[in-house]
This record gives sequence, C-alpha cells and structure tokens, in this order.
Amino acid sequence: MKNARNLGVTFSKRCASLFKKASELCTLCGAEIDTMVVSQDGKVFSFGHPSVDTLVERFLGKNLPPPNNDVHNQQIVACREAGIHELITKLMNLVLADLLLQFVDILICETQHLHLVKYLSIGIS
Repeated sequence: MKNARNLGVTFSKRCASLFKKASELCTLCGAEIDTMVVSQDGKVFSFGHPSVDTLVERFLGKNLPPPNNDVHNQQIVACREAGIHELITKLMNLVLADLLLQFVDILICETQHLHLVKYLSIGIS
C-alpha cells in the first residue's frame, strides 16, 4: 500500500481480527494461545491465554507446570452439555408431536372404520 495511513488502519483491523479469532479459539476449545505480531515500524502486539509470558516461558523450556484449566474445562463441558440437552429436548418434542399426529390419524381411521361397519351392518339387516 502506498498510503501509510491506510497501511496502519489495515494493520490494526487485521491484528484485531487475528486476536479476536485467537480469543474465540481459547473460549470455545480451551486452547492456550500465544500470538505476537510486529508492525512495520517495529511495534510488538501480542495476545496470550492464559498469558503471553507463561506460554513463552513454557515454549522456551522453562519448567513451568501447565495451568490448571479445570474450571475453564468444566465451563466448556457444562455449556456443551446444556446445548446437547436442549437439542435432545427439541428432538423429543418433535418425535412426540409426530407420534401424537400418527395416533390421531389412527383414531380417525378407526372411528371412520367403526362408522362404516355400523352403517354397513344397518344396511345389511
């Protein structure tokens, strides 16, 4: 890009989008992410979960224990289970509604059959 201002705006937007996607990945999947971006003029921008320092130190071989994500993982599992429960409930409602419609159809057919048998028996005698 020729215009320095346009370049800066584009960089900022792309950087924000990248960090947003990284944050979504952390939230949805429980991933640990460290993302660093260096602009053309040498400024460093970073996003890290649980933190940039923790992940960089682990990457560089410092013997830090992995963070305890039990609470985060429990939240993810609970959210997934709630979604699954909601889908099962919707499915059961659809199945029950379909069964009810089939039952009503059978009742109508049986009622019509009984009326026909009664009509025919009256006509025969």
